[in-house]
Amino acid sequence: MYRIAVATLLALFPAQLLLASPRVAVSIAPIHSLVQAVMDGVGEPQLILSTNQSPHTGSLSPSAVRAVLSADLLVWVGPQLETQLRKLVDQKASEEIFTLTDSPELSLLRFRGAGIRLDTVKKTQPDPTDQHQGVPTNLDPHLWLSAHNAVSIVEMISNWLSRHDIDNARIYRSNASATVIKIGQLQKQIIEQLDPLQDLNFVTFHDAYQYFEHEFGFRSSASIAIGAEIRPGAKNLSDLRQYLKQHEMQCIFSEPQFDSSAIDVLVEGTDIRTSELDPMGVGLDPGKELWFELMQNIARGIGQCLVQD
Repeated sequence: MYRIAVATLLALFPAQLLLASPRVAVSIAPIHSLVQAVMDGVGEPQLILSTNQSPHTGSLSPSAVRAVLSADLLVWVGPQLETQLRKLVDQKASEEIFTLTDSPELSLLRFRGAGIRLDTVKKTQPDPTDQHQGVPTNLDPHLWLSAHNAVSIVEMISNWLSRHDIDNARIYRSNASATVIKIGQLQKQIIEQLDPLQDLNFVTFHDAYQYFEHEFGFRSSASIAIGAEIRPGAKNLSDLRQYLKQHEMQCIFSEPQFDSSAIDVLVEGTDIRTSELDPMGVGLDPGKELWFELMQNIARGIGQCLVQD
């Protein structure tokens, strides 16, 4: 009877569903979205930090710690972003970790910091890192806001999963191919949407959008804060306010996680518009569509604020 029951179960379920997929843990929602797209139909990666948690200061739940330590593969951006993961990463074998800032497949840029950027000529080549000779501490970690990097991440994950889960390799590769096509379609859509607006000036809360700007032909004129959690000083605000008075500035963008009082000071008595951009996906549902929604929201936010009469 036992053998008959087992045989019946085997007949009822496809082979790939009976084989456990690798346990994958991913640090932040935008990267988790790309990994989920590759694993769709086979397994679900564990998201370590929710969309409402700061990657710099958000605390890890006990279940998140267990997920990191038990994962066959941990995917994170790197120590420049998810600072609270550093000690856990040190406890894992190197072959169980994808540190994206160490990946030669990705194009990485140096962090530009806060303040006024005098070289605001559009499509100026950013200062690339020599990261593969040693990752610099001033690396801009917001690498997922590049469609080219998103494609590279999808392909890296697909290759790793296909090697470690041969029975489902065909599904991973098929998912990856479909996702790469979808990324290319979105990239083309955003280029067409924002190309007429490239000569307009805007300021961001902190320097989180360099990858997006570079890929789609923008260059923000300034950033207000040095870092996401560091408030700008009075002198920085004074210098920036003077700069805004002297230049034709269309828009200043806040971020949903952070206090916007500095922006209120800057725009007081001016015609500069304010709007909100979000590089992390705050409030979005985690899953394979989140990265696409995030990129669309940034493009829409820039477009709507810059084209208002």
